[in-house]
Amino acid sequence: MRNVAAAASLLLLISCGTGDLSADDGQQSPEDLWGRTYVSVSVTEDGEPRPLAPGTRIEVTFEEREDEGVVRWKAGCNIHGASVEITPESLHVGEISATAMGCSEELLDQDEWLADVFGSDPRWELVEDRLTLASGGTVIELEASRD
Repeated sequence: MRNVAAAASLLLLISCGTGDLSADDGQQSPEDLWGRTYVSVSVTEDGEPRPLAPGTRIEVTFEEREDEGVVRWKAGCNIHGASVEITPESLHVGEISATAMGCSEELLDQDEWLADVFGSDPRWELVEDRLTLASGGTVIELEASRD
């Protein structure tokens, strides 16, 4: 009878879980972002698709340097960058700098929108090769670049 009770208890623990899924859910740590580039696969605002300018995508690169981390991004026109501290919950982005190429108003607006997202210290989650950035109602889904 004890074996049946022990087996039932084990089955209950397995089916309900222990409440700590972080080790088994594929979610990775801040260190897993360094040295990688991600490209957008979808963008939503307030649950609705947010189309990007035609022919563009968002590309985000994380570089770990000796004295600081850097995040760079582009979305069809200028390249933006800033120092970044990656905590388990969010990206704390420093002062943003950018190239100053002359682009269409649509691309410049997109650049400004994306700089606002990064400037808001977005939340992040990396599961396997999929990076999600979220700020307010904006969610950007990216996948690791294979290039």
